[in-house]
Amino acid sequence: MNTPRPLHSLSLVATLAVSSVSLAEVLTVPTDEHPSLQGALWDAEDGDTVNILPGVYDGTLHLTATEGCRTVTLQAAHGPGSVVLRSGVGRHQFSGWLCGDDAVDLMHIRVENLTFAASVEAAGFKDGLYVNNCTADFVNCEFIGLVNDINRHPDQPAGSDAHGAVEISSAVVSFTDCEFSRNGIVNTRGGYNTFVSGGAIDAVGSDLSIERCIFTRNFARNTDSDRYRNSYANGARGGAVSIKRGMLHVADSSFVANTASGLPGQSQPEVLQGGAIFAHDVELVSVRTSTFQSNTAERGVDDKWSTGMGGAIYLSNDDRGDVARFRDNEFIENHAGRTGGAMHVDGDTTTKAHSDRYHCNSVNQVSGNWSDSGRNVFTDCGSDCTWDTNGDGVLDKADLYAIIANYGPAKGGSQFDLNGDGMVDSHDVIQALIHWGDCDK
Repeated sequence: MNTPRPLHSLSLVATLAVSSVSLAEVLTVPTDEHPSLQGALWDAEDGDTVNILPGVYDGTLHLTATEGCRTVTLQAAHGPGSVVLRSGVGRHQFSGWLCGDDAVDLMHIRVENLTFAASVEAAGFKDGLYVNNCTADFVNCEFIGLVNDINRHPDQPAGSDAHGAVEISSAVVSFTDCEFSRNGIVNTRGGYNTFVSGGAIDAVGSDLSIERCIFTRNFARNTDSDRYRNSYANGARGGAVSIKRGMLHVADSSFVANTASGLPGQSQPEVLQGGAIFAHDVELVSVRTSTFQSNTAERGVDDKWSTGMGGAIYLSNDDRGDVARFRDNEFIENHAGRTGGAMHVDGDTTTKAHSDRYHCNSVNQVSGNWSDSGRNVFTDCGSDCTWDTNGDGVLDKADLYAIIANYGPAKGGSQFDLNGDGMVDSHDVIQALIHWGDCDK
């Protein structure tokens, strides 16, 4: 026989539930109560949401643990594209470093539907966003035209690394359904071992997750100084994404026309690695169902000293083994000046690839410590095998049935979206019929 619970116990549970809900508030900006966005962020307590009305907001934001370690949501009230944030002097900063060793658990920031645009001052040494010692989730956000130029700040000490639109340190960060376009880092000054990295995202000692995101025309560009040319190396790494230590997860995303390069008319750097992604000394790299097209790692001018490794992706680990996994990706017309048009793997890392498609990547499609785990397809320029959805060397009714079975919105990198318009539909069936038959005919 079940014993009824005492009424006072049920009442207490209900009271606690209502109290916990009532503690979370929505702070709307701008209103009489919260006229400024920064003021609302300072006032936000654990569980609160800062709701931003449409408009362009100028001024650098700081959401830190100074007001306590907490969970805060920052969102546009009317959806994507309605709110634009432009920093003033310096970058926006989301930080939980005051929370100590448990910062990533105690400080959690969620950002939804916001556009981060170039600062009021235009390109400066530190534009964009700095995220450190916290957990941060970005959903439906845009990062547009955030360009940092070291040469604008001659007091910056030579030899220090420089970063693009979003810099991440000691954090757990995810980007979902976000867009990164025309962000970058430029060094026109030369100097002592200066590297620029991660035109869109530069992460150090962090866990980085990227899903259903688009990276277009982001860049890392560097020059060299004749004074140091024979003794030191300058370089550019990761036109879109750079990560050193930590973990990287990429899924259902696209990387198009991102570059790691020199500067036309300038003395050229010695090191150019990863037109789209540069990863060094990471614990795990997972890349699946994503598309890499027309990314490059090469000098800004032609000369006899060709450099550039990993037109789309460059991986390197000094003392780690089997840590990289690639599956169901597509690499199309990426280019490296020296080797690994699609991908170059350096050091002791073993990269295992399964069911990837490599089409017309130069120079060489894949180079370095790369392992073929099966069903990978390599095609030369001009071959119709790029339309072969199942990698069996022929475009036939099996591919046609698979295309029809996957009708609807296409995830980034879907092999069934033959024309790359984001939908699997009758247009893709037409493409299949045009290229029907053996790949080698």
